[in-house]
Amino acid sequence: MSEKEQRLKTTKLDQDILRWMCNGEKDIPSTAIALTLLGAEPRIVNARCIGRHNWPQDPNEFRCSHLLLETVPEARKQLHKVKALSPTWANIIDHWAKLTELYEEEKLQGESPKLHAMLEQLTQRKAA
Repeated sequence: MSEKEQRLKTTKLDQDILRWMCNGEKDIPSTAIALTLLGAEPRIVNARCIGRHNWPQDPNEFRCSHLLLETVPEARKQLHKVKALSPTWANIIDHWAKLTELYEEEKLQGESPKLHAMLEQLTQRKAA
């Protein structure tokens, strides 16, 4: 296989993420996850995802990232790669299961005080 063919070869995960990028509900944090899982280098992701912070800072931003992982379940297995973006991302990924649990618990209530509080705690403790 030529170098060009290898560069153009995509996995099912790549295809599913690209489909989500075209059709899914996105924001900066979910786009940062998608770009990372597509193999973009952390410096590229951090430069492309404009803004001082590209991690989920509130329940709605977490929701968009959660929707990505619901739409592309195989992405969950690769979520650890997002830790390379920053210490804050690493902290969030380390607590993803608990964040998801809080999201599921509060999503029908209209407000998500526990999820919001945990995100705030995680992002302030390791802001970088």
